[in-house]
Amino acid sequence: MYTLACYKNILLYIVLAALALSCKKEEPPMPTYAKWPSTKADTIIDGYSEKCNALFEKNQIDSAFKLLEKAVPEAKGDKRNLGRIALKKSEGYLYLLKYPKALEYGFESLDLMKQSKDSMAISRAFHQLYFVWYTANDLDLANSYLDSTLVYSTGIPQLHAYALFSKGDLFSTQKKYLKSSKICNQVIKTLDSFSAKKIVLDPTNTLTTGSLAIIASNYIKLDKPELALQYLDKIKPYYPTEEAGVNDMFNKTMADYYVYKKQYTKAQEYLERILKNISFANKYYGIDANTLMATCYSKLGNYKKACYYQALAMAYRDSIYEDNSFEEKRRKEANFYLIEKNNQIARNKIKIKDQEKSIRNRNWLAAILVTATLFLILTFYFMRKFLKEKLDNEKNTKKLQLVEAGINGEEKERERIAKELHDAVVSELLVIRLNLQSMEGVFANTGHACNYQKIIDQSGHIAEKLRATAYNLIPVHLNENGLYSSIDNFIKSIVDPHFKIRAQFYGELPPVKKLAEKVIFFIVLELIQNIIKHSGVNTFVIQLLYADGVLGITAEDDGVGFDYDKDRVTTMGLSNIAGQVAVLNASMDIQTQPGQGCTVYIEIPMETFLLS
Repeated sequence: MYTLACYKNILLYIVLAALALSCKKEEPPMPTYAKWPSTKADTIIDGYSEKCNALFEKNQIDSAFKLLEKAVPEAKGDKRNLGRIALKKSEGYLYLLKYPKALEYGFESLDLMKQSKDSMAISRAFHQLYFVWYTANDLDLANSYLDSTLVYSTGIPQLHAYALFSKGDLFSTQKKYLKSSKICNQVIKTLDSFSAKKIVLDPTNTLTTGSLAIIASNYIKLDKPELALQYLDKIKPYYPTEEAGVNDMFNKTMADYYVYKKQYTKAQEYLERILKNISFANKYYGIDANTLMATCYSKLGNYKKACYYQALAMAYRDSIYEDNSFEEKRRKEANFYLIEKNNQIARNKIKIKDQEKSIRNRNWLAAILVTATLFLILTFYFMRKFLKEKLDNEKNTKKLQLVEAGINGEEKERERIAKELHDAVVSELLVIRLNLQSMEGVFANTGHACNYQKIIDQSGHIAEKLRATAYNLIPVHLNENGLYSSIDNFIKSIVDPHFKIRAQFYGELPPVKKLAEKVIFFIVLELIQNIIKHSGVNTFVIQLLYADGVLGITAEDDGVGFDYDKDRVTTMGLSNIAGQVAVLNASMDIQTQPGQGCTVYIEIPMETFLLS
């Protein structure tokens, strides 16, 4: 499943590159915001971006990063172009499968894009964050960020169609084949409708052929090969396309079809087309194509060839990111496995002959075989159980590390804003107030003395409020006394006499792993800040209850409330909390209506997060 997700992700990047190139051509009139605004800085950054794409294709990621550092001064402080550079860095780290770094630059890009207030730029930043979670195999969080992409790409046909295509691909990966096919058909209809209006959104037919290939693949998995063939026939007029990834997807789906029909020789023809041209961008297909080729030869009775292609698949998997020695290593490992397999076959033949000579009692032989089989089954069962637990633990740890990277990025940004408020804005206001006070004698004997004094008082009041705001922005960190104590300290640190927050703690919470403790702390802080910003109340309650290995968090206020079904996509605070809750395998329930307050209840199973 992971390999499939990887090469689908590569295909999606190819689609995005095709769309970006199509935006630069002289096409018929496009809908609003279909292109980047044309400035000199934009043109320069476009050039750097194209060079980076070429280096990514060659797996020269370090060279691409050095090139991007040279691009920063060329952006001349423009938020959108700085965001594009951060977006490209995120893509580079995603090529290297360094998810925390890819996530860090993805969030940086999103922040810069939001400051530019460009819907097209924001949509692309959300789409990149979708790619990170998708490749990290966290499909629930990927779906969440893809929903945001769809919201911000509304009115931008190219990006909206591409986001819908990603949705169809995601549903197919989640084995929701009918939903996937429905979305892909919607993409095709959208492209056809704009084509009828002479608006070309997909000049290379990448989205069209990609959508048809996904639908065909879905029908094969639904045991409906004839329907799959109908969609494959629709691709043939476009084949071969300008995009190698789309050609490979078509050939792979055709091979799947013929394997399903048990026409293995015909399937091998399409697999050969894939294997003739394997590059860094599409070499993920080398794993599946060689594996499927091995299956075909096995079904045809040619076990020697089957072993050879299975060895090639293993060589591709082991050297997937070693491009310089990739071909050489593939040949050496394939030869090694082939020789080893032949030796094993020869040893087995000798062993069988010896057994035929030495074994006389077949009953004893049967008993030995049964015992050995039971032993292997038990061994396999316990090994599989052990490996599953290990993989689950590693997956949870990676998720927590990704979330920690996001939290650290947010804390740095809050520290920066607080420092700017305190050191710049507040200081300047105080200087203004002092200047006004020095001129007080000028207005003392005029009719404006009262108004003048009010201005001095107001400037002092504003400075104090900004100082309090800056102080509240500074992130509160976990202390050594545990989660309860840290939350209590945060509440006490809020510098605003208007707010009265009651924190209630029940049940003794055992020591918690630091990563999990930090995520839970972030959730509670986000709940408190959401109530302060949006509820319109001055008094509310935060309650934490630990019992029977479960930590319950309740945040309740009697404020203005909101329509959750209507606003949940655009409610970023709750979206952030939902992402952290998903990482902890926890559940969240929200009860709210306009004018009836809001109650949020979160239940976290703590068994895997406690220190042993």
